[in-house]
Amino acid sequence: MRAIWVAIVVLFLPFSLRVPTGSAAPSKGAASGFEPHLAPGSVLRFEHLTIEDGLSQNAGLAIFQDSRGYLWIGTQDGLNRYDGYAFKIYNHDPDDPSSLSHNSILSIAEDRDGSLWIGTWGGGLNRYNPATEKFTSYLPDPDDPARLSDGTVTSIKLDTSGTLWVGTPSSLSERVVNLFKVRKMET
Repeated sequence: MRAIWVAIVVLFLPFSLRVPTGSAAPSKGAASGFEPHLAPGSVLRFEHLTIEDGLSQNAGLAIFQDSRGYLWIGTQDGLNRYDGYAFKIYNHDPDDPSSLSHNSILSIAEDRDGSLWIGTWGGGLNRYNPATEKFTSYLPDPDDPARLSDGTVTSIKLDTSGTLWVGTPSSLSERVVNLFKVRKMET
């Protein structure tokens, strides 16, 4: 019996010792972001990016790779887009209503149309149009139930039906067309 187990181990050991490698970039068709060929413990190469490389601040609060391959890093000093070579930084400009509404970025997501949704700490939600490189701000209004209830957007998720869900410290909102259905959190 021991000889059978030794034979099985010897036959299958070479296959189980293969060290899978991969890259951090998504493969084509990996819509869910799940990479079945990258097992836990896979060998990946990471670069450390700092302000010396052009990052607006060393403390990244949110990180996201979009469908075009850009790496987006949200900091307390703006939204940083990295193309693998250089950064482009987006900041709030009080004189430009199509700029980012706030510099402190907490969450980033992408919808089916390729627009990015950016959650801020106190500046509500922003939609980034990659074609125009302009932002549309969705600010809270306590008197309007069809608006966000809180200016701090801690999480943004897109479900399988394409609905955008926005989480704040006080509510969960579902974006429907240009309105938000706010669902107050029970404590």
